[in-house]
Amino acid sequence: MKLSNKVYDVLKYAVTIFSPALMTLIAGLGTADLMANATTYVTVIGLVTAFVGALIGVSSNQYHKEDE
Repeated sequence: MKLSNKVYDVLKYAVTIFSPALMTLIAGLGTADLMANATTYVTVIGLVTAFVGALIGVSSNQYHKEDE
Protein backbone atom coordinates (compact mmCIF):
# COMPACT_ATOMS: atom_id res chain seq x y z
CA MET A 1 0.00 0.00 0.00
CA LYS A 2 1.54 3.27 -1.10
CA LEU A 3 0.02 6.54 0.08
CA SER A 4 0.39 9.93 -1.55
CA ASN A 5 2.54 12.42 0.35
CA LYS A 6 -0.49 14.53 1.30
CA VAL A 7 -2.47 11.57 2.67
CA TYR A 8 0.61 10.32 4.53
CA ASP A 9 1.22 13.75 6.10
CA VAL A 10 -2.41 14.11 7.21
CA LEU A 11 -2.50 10.62 8.71
CA LYS A 12 0.84 11.11 10.44
CA TYR A 13 -0.41 14.38 11.98
CA ALA A 14 -3.59 12.65 13.12
CA VAL A 15 -1.67 9.75 14.69
CA THR A 16 1.14 11.71 16.32
CA ILE A 17 -0.54 14.94 17.41
CA PHE A 18 -4.32 15.05 17.09
CA SER A 19 -5.33 11.64 18.48
CA PRO A 20 -3.15 11.75 21.62
CA ALA A 21 -4.36 15.28 22.36
CA LEU A 22 -7.99 14.23 21.88
CA MET A 23 -7.53 11.17 24.09
CA THR A 24 -6.00 13.34 26.82
CA LEU A 25 -8.88 15.81 26.60
CA ILE A 26 -11.50 13.07 26.83
CA ALA A 27 -9.70 11.34 29.71
CA GLY A 28 -9.51 14.65 31.57
CA LEU A 29 -13.19 15.36 31.02
CA GLY A 30 -14.02 11.87 32.24
CA THR A 31 -11.90 12.30 35.35
CA ALA A 32 -13.75 15.55 36.09
CA ASP A 33 -17.05 13.65 35.63
CA LEU A 34 -17.97 15.87 32.70
CA MET A 35 -18.15 13.03 30.18
CA ALA A 36 -19.77 9.63 30.59
CA ASN A 37 -17.97 6.54 29.19
CA ALA A 38 -14.72 8.47 28.71
CA THR A 39 -12.67 5.31 29.19
CA THR A 40 -14.50 3.60 26.33
CA TYR A 41 -13.95 6.56 24.01
CA VAL A 42 -10.25 6.79 24.87
CA THR A 43 -9.84 3.06 24.30
CA VAL A 44 -11.55 3.15 20.89
CA ILE A 45 -9.57 6.20 19.75
CA GLY A 46 -6.35 4.54 20.93
CA LEU A 47 -7.13 1.35 19.02
CA VAL A 48 -7.93 3.24 15.81
CA THR A 49 -4.80 5.35 16.24
CA ALA A 50 -2.62 2.26 16.65
CA PHE A 51 -4.20 0.65 13.58
CA VAL A 52 -3.72 3.72 11.38
CA GLY A 53 -0.18 4.15 12.73
CA ALA A 54 0.64 0.59 11.70
CA LEU A 55 -0.75 1.20 8.22
CA ILE A 56 1.29 4.35 7.68
CA GLY A 57 4.34 2.51 9.01
CA VAL A 58 3.86 -0.21 6.40
CA SER A 59 3.40 2.43 3.71
CA SER A 60 6.57 4.20 4.82
CA ASN A 61 8.59 0.97 4.75
CA GLN A 62 7.38 0.14 1.25
CA TYR A 63 8.21 3.65 0.07
CA HIS A 64 11.76 3.42 1.42
CA LYS A 65 12.27 -0.07 -0.06
CA GLU A 66 11.40 1.31 -3.50
CA ASP A 67 14.16 3.92 -3.13
CA GLU A 68 16.85 1.28 -2.59
